[in-house]
Amino acid sequence: MKCFDNLKILIKALKDIARLTQQLAQQKAQLDASLEQIKKFQDDIQVDIDKMNFKNEIHLARIEKAQQHIAQELEKYR
Repeated sequence: MKCFDNLKILIKALKDIARLTQQLAQQKAQLDASLEQIKKFQDDIQVDIDKMNFKNEIHLARIEKAQQHIAQELEKYR
């Protein structure tokens, strides 16, 4: 009788494992789909950042040149 009960418990545990494995596979598929969408969004954002950096590069170069000039002028008075 004890062996039969243990067998029933084992069968139930195996069914639970199979069910949980199936749920895990479904969740993994959902995560993969989400990751793909996030990757696409990240790439789009990076393109926008690159465009913005390209447009601002001229201004940033001018600002850096002005900062260097100001620093040189301040050095004269120290």
